[in-house]
Amino acid sequence: MVRFAALFLVVLSVTAFWLVASGKIYGVYRLIYAGSHAPDQILSYPAAQGGHPLDVLVHLPAEWSNGADHPAIVLFHGGAWRAGSPWQLSGLAHGLADQGYVVLLPTYRMAVTDKAGISDSVADAAAFFGWLPDQVEALKIVPSRLAVGGSSAGGFLALAAYAKHGEAPPPGPVVLINPAINLDKGTLTKNWNRLSQPSNITPEVLLSLDPANTIGHLGGPCLILHGTDDRVIPLAWVEAHAEAWEQNGGGCTLSRFEGRGHGFATNPFGNADRRAVVEQVSLFLRSHTAE
Repeated sequence: MVRFAALFLVVLSVTAFWLVASGKIYGVYRLIYAGSHAPDQILSYPAAQGGHPLDVLVHLPAEWSNGADHPAIVLFHGGAWRAGSPWQLSGLAHGLADQGYVVLLPTYRMAVTDKAGISDSVADAAAFFGWLPDQVEALKIVPSRLAVGGSSAGGFLALAAYAKHGEAPPPGPVVLINPAINLDKGTLTKNWNRLSQPSNITPEVLLSLDPANTIGHLGGPCLILHGTDDRVIPLAWVEAHAEAWEQNGGGCTLSRFEGRGHGFATNPFGNADRRAVVEQVSLFLRSHTAE
């Protein structure tokens, strides 16, 4: 029995390692959310540089069919630019749709799943913003009431696409959840191999795209939600970014979640945290996307 238990633990550990390394672990989110929090629509936009079509999960408010236009928010998922899924944000999207928002969750090419580098991911995010204006009528979105943002690496992408390519919507409200911004070169270099980037992408390339280095190109009010015990993106990095954003004139609110680590808002079993995030984001958007 002891030998069987030991063998079971080995198999379980190897399976878990394979799921994480291959990026297939993110499929778990789809299994969890497919029933209760499934998107109302799944659209696609063309990836940059002639890449394959990329999914956009769309969550709609209950009153969407009544013909009125609605405020909206775009949220890019995380995954360290190596692997990930928009289904990670399905719980948050469902909650925000209940508050009356059209929620768009785009995916993008990544290192493990698509052999793509961070530059490709940013280019895809910019391509999404180039595609979006032609969809606002069908989605019943008011462009002037559009917010953008993302979780972890997705927050980086949303800002980098706007700052570098200038193809994002006007600098309206920004929502960042444990964002991967204001990155430290030493820490990034030390952990570089974990990101599985192609050989032409170096830490210097990634840092050149960091929105913290192009803060002058960003504007609009910003809400950042971050755990005080985040070991992936230390709170100090985010605090410095929030201060720089404030000094740039956009106005930035940093909401600290005591004792929470990285990914607290996208934990499918963290219902209390998710409800708190939805409540704070809804209040922030209502104050900045009013007609």
